[in-house]
Amino acid sequence: MDTIVTIHMFGEVYKFKAEAGVADAKEVADFLMEELGRVEKDLGPQAKTVTKTAKLLLATMNIANSYYNLKRQHMETVSELTQRSDALLMALEAVPDTPPSIKE
Repeated sequence: MDTIVTIHMFGEVYKFKAEAGVADAKEVADFLMEELGRVEKDLGPQAKTVTKTAKLLLATMNIANSYYNLKRQHMETVSELTQRSDALLMALEAVPDTPPSIKE
């Protein structure tokens, strides 16, 4: 069953249908609203003169920047883990096979 997500933005109500299986659609919408609030706070008194579109664009750019940074960090982490696991595999392969000792 699809989920209806409601966003209150700029004094208007927007409703979106999220596909079934889309996790945390409400949380994603809340995240957008939080970022929009940060943009308006950062703009200060100037926020009243900035258009809705510009505010949304700033929020979108902030979210995209965060996403890009997280994606880069993820790639660096995967690369580091790959290097470490390769080094461990090489070290394990370098250990000579010794038969287990039999205790009588």
